[in-house]
Amino acid sequence: MKAMKSCTDEWIHHWGIDVAVNDSLIRYPHPKGNPANWVGPKDYPQVALSKGYSATVYFRLNVDATGKPTACHIQKVVGAEIFGEVTCDLLMHRARFEPALNAQSKPVASDWRSTVQFQA
Repeated sequence: MKAMKSCTDEWIHHWGIDVAVNDSLIRYPHPKGNPANWVGPKDYPQVALSKGYSATVYFRLNVDATGKPTACHIQKVVGAEIFGEVTCDLLMHRARFEPALNAQSKPVASDWRSTVQFQA
């Protein structure tokens, strides 16, 4: 477990997030509204729809102290790769959060991870 924690801390640091602050959060970023509304059926890429492509996109958003995403990173795409770029473009424009809070209840930067599914 110690090795896993060390590896995770290294990732978090590499993502530009303060590891010590992240370890002591009293709240992680919390979506404003329903994240299912951030990417919908109308957002399906036409070329992918015409070819019957589907995908599950695993992503991570860096969220600043105001609750706005500052970066989107595709962790993995299971299916057609076209969906990764589409997902990040949509999330960067639509996703908003209540920011993470540190031990002093002050907003801080953190990250939020989830998935989006596209099914033809």
